[in-house]
Amino acid sequence: YRGRGGANSPYIVAADGLYYFSDEGLMRYSPSNPYPEPISNIIYPSIKDDLSNPQGLVRFGDRLYFLLNGKIWAYHLIRKTWERYVYPNANCIVAGEHLYLGTTDGKVYKLDVPGSGYLPWYIYTPHISFGDLYSQKRFLDVKTYYKTTDEPAKISLVNYEDYSTSGTQLADINTYEEGKPNEMRENHQHTYSDLSHVEQYKFYGTGQVRLLGYEMGYKVRF
Repeated sequence: YRGRGGANSPYIVAADGLYYFSDEGLMRYSPSNPYPEPISNIIYPSIKDDLSNPQGLVRFGDRLYFLLNGKIWAYHLIRKTWERYVYPNANCIVAGEHLYLGTTDGKVYKLDVPGSGYLPWYIYTPHISFGDLYSQKRFLDVKTYYKTTDEPAKISLVNYEDYSTSGTQLADINTYEEGKPNEMRENHQHTYSDLSHVEQYKFYGTGQVRLLGYEMGYKVRF
């Protein structure tokens, strides 16, 4: 059922109906009313040019959060009132244990925790299997490719063996170079590894970084 004006995704079901975007604004369809009704008439002049770019719709607590073209509008389900929040470069909103907001420059915020700032980031590689090896040690070469940044930031690298939850810190890479932003760099780590059958790497840090990729090689020591 597309509803009046034509429904655009995304949509969400709340206690009193189905909420969705349409060309007429933010709509609510309720079983008690055979016709969808707009709930955004009061803010329509401010959102009409952004309705072609709906980016997210979530419920958190007593509010519905609509992300339209980088702008956040919150609708209070009980009071039937609107609030507006401004975060530069907003492009993703997710509700879970907290209300999370993602931005196009790689930052993630907890909107429900005032003053928390943006969260540290991390990425795990897939598990890499070496099969059955029985020699003493192996040499490991890990190359990290990244671009320099125009403000202080870092990329840290941790190695995990055989699904262990305790890793070995391999590198802390400072990506800031004064007067040289956006230049490609390579960090090379050479280390030994015990006879683990599976390896995994974790990249993590704070700030906006430009992590391009990694390369790993190994040689068995006989």
